Amino acid sequence: MPLLLFGGALIYTNAGALNHAGEELVNTFVVVTTILMWGGIALLLGAPVVVGVIMWRRHMDRINRQRDGSFPLREYKLAAGAKLLVDPNAMVSAAAVIHPEYGYVEAEPRAGYEHQLAIRQGDRITRHLQAMNPGDDILERIGGMMPGQRSRMDAATGKLLAGFYNRPPRATNPEPPRQIIEASAPAPVERLTLSDALRRSSSKAFLMGQAADGKQAIFDLDAHHNLGIIGSPGTGKSHGSGYQLVLAAIAHGYHVIILDPKGGVDFGMFARSAEWQETDPWLIADQLGALTAEHERRIQLLRQHNASNMWELNGHAPPRVMTVIEEYGALQEDLQASNPAKAKQVDHQINQLMRTGRATGLHFALLDQDTEFWSNAVRGAAKCRLVYKVDESEAARIREYTAPDLPDRGAFLLRKNEYRSWHVQPKVRQLLAQLPALDAPRLLAPISSERSDYTAADDPHNGWEELDESNADGSAGKWQTLIENWFGENPQALNGPARGITDIARRMAAAEGNVKPYDNYKGVASQLFHAYRDNRSE
Repeated sequence: MPLLLFGGALIYTNAGALNHAGEELVNTFVVVTTILMWGGIALLLGAPVVVGVIMWRRHMDRINRQRDGSFPLREYKLAAGAKLLVDPNAMVSAAAVIHPEYGYVEAEPRAGYEHQLAIRQGDRITRHLQAMNPGDDILERIGGMMPGQRSRMDAATGKLLAGFYNRPPRATNPEPPRQIIEASAPAPVERLTLSDALRRSSSKAFLMGQAADGKQAIFDLDAHHNLGIIGSPGTGKSHGSGYQLVLAAIAHGYHVIILDPKGGVDFGMFARSAEWQETDPWLIADQLGALTAEHERRIQLLRQHNASNMWELNGHAPPRVMTVIEEYGALQEDLQASNPAKAKQVDHQINQLMRTGRATGLHFALLDQDTEFWSNAVRGAAKCRLVYKVDESEAARIREYTAPDLPDRGAFLLRKNEYRSWHVQPKVRQLLAQLPALDAPRLLAPISSERSDYTAADDPHNGWEELDESNADGSAGKWQTLIENWFGENPQALNGPARGITDIARRMAAAEGNVKPYDNYKGVASQLFHAYRDNRSE
């Protein structure tokens, strides 16, 4: 009881002080609450801005850095509203400027277009190494296979790339120095010209190319029987080996048949000395049917004379037949898409002729960009294959794995050995003038689109004349008229920016039937463009 009285007296005595302390506590609570409230509001308002800035910076970093081995195209604004487009992945390549007055202008690379192509080819190993690693989307995207991880190479792969396994073994007992014997210099290799190749060919062996060491590529008609010429557009399969094959066959008495789906762009000029016909997916079955009938007629002839092949008939033997088919794979592709039954029929026809035509003297040469739509039997029947530059998939298909590394034009592989062919196109009309016209009965039924407008000298073939082998690629003087006509249409190009090289390259490609991309003509187009401008300014 005394304690309660004492406590009550104490509270009564200090009531004023307690009221003041309570007010201070309430005021402090209000101030703290106000600060927290406004701080929270500021945080709620500022957080999206901060997050947005961070995400924007990360986005800009992602779009500007290398992804899957490639940098994005860069765009820069120039004076007067022009834009400069730069490809960081190939800095030797040409830049493109979009100008408000001149339009699209390509800035020619200082290294030149030819150097640019060479460097691009050298980038292939880099692309291969990049293809060995998972892409950025797999590694970084939410839900990817390996999010948050980085591509890695194991120790063995790193050693392989660094050449660790190519080091020579360490010599434990070094051999004493050997006496150096100077060897005599090897005899220089005789470089054959196109005239030499045609003269040295025989009726049973066509000389198709020459290696750096002088070794010759021979198409042996008895051993190989059929020929395949495979290569990407512009590599020389038609204007080189294709033309040479037809010329050699005509010169040695073959009855040459050309089935041309391009309407005579490349081979129409041979219509005077060979049986040239246009073909398509629907005509080829009838044309092969006519050849099958000729094959059966010759089989009956062999039976009558109790002979096993045409060469046992001596003077009674009909001439050998060389049938050249361009773009057979494209014909098969169209047939397989539109009429699979007809595609199987055509494949069966040509397969039987290529396999059994040896006894009757029927040979085939298939010119194609790839063999994807050739059957295995047809691919195997073309025992001699000249493989120009192709992509990796085709190289693996025909087991010529180094074909993608060949020069862009004029080189082929035969059984993994590299040979150089001859560019026949600039000399083909001069050579055709030395050949006789076709006077043998035609084996194919005529069609309305058959071409017969080619006229050449009617002199009989009596041996190949010597050709002027200089400038065999036909570049000098070949485009003079085209360049003059282009500048006549575009006189403003004589001054101002160097605009028009791409257009000239496109016209050059069109003049040759667009058999290869116009980019391949940019080098010579640039040289002739600047030479013409320089000459006019002097």
